[in-house]
Amino acid sequence: MDAEWQGFLPRVVDGPRTPGTVDEIRPMRLPQLASRRYIGLHSPASRRDWFSSTGSHALFAAGYGLEAVRSPETRVQLEFGTGYRLQPYADWGAADQGLVASGLMRWNQRLGERAALNQQVRIERGREHAFVRQTIGLDLQLAPQWSLLGDVELRHDTAGNGGEGRTDREGSLRLKYAF
Repeated sequence: MDAEWQGFLPRVVDGPRTPGTVDEIRPMRLPQLASRRYIGLHSPASRRDWFSSTGSHALFAAGYGLEAVRSPETRVQLEFGTGYRLQPYADWGAADQGLVASGLMRWNQRLGERAALNQQVRIERGREHAFVRQTIGLDLQLAPQWSLLGDVELRHDTAGNGGEGRTDREGSLRLKYAF
């Protein structure tokens, strides 16, 4: 337990002991229950930042992420990283082979009890080209076991169309039943 969370105990200075005396029993201050606090401070339940590393046939990367906003209704996460791309375009990556820098932003917003709005933007930049993938979705809970999931995805590649850049758009609407 960290020292800052320990209670204050009074300092007792012992006098000289006489031979043959028994130690005096001093009253102790009992530790406070975890469910009760004297002041309104608390330790967060989980970390708000993290380090990550990954490796695959296409990319070796390391990154740092942080949760900028965390509340019951809103969550915003940011990630920054760098890596080495072995295979161009694989796993939604840039057209370059070699060193890359990447960034990611996730945003989740609750809209009442039955709806949520989600957005994710991922950017990867190599020496010459960049790749951006953005997804925006709306999730609706129709009944306890039924959900309606809709999303729109935009992908932009600066190397596409002969170097002029290309943007692809895709949308989906799904009805989901949970057993």
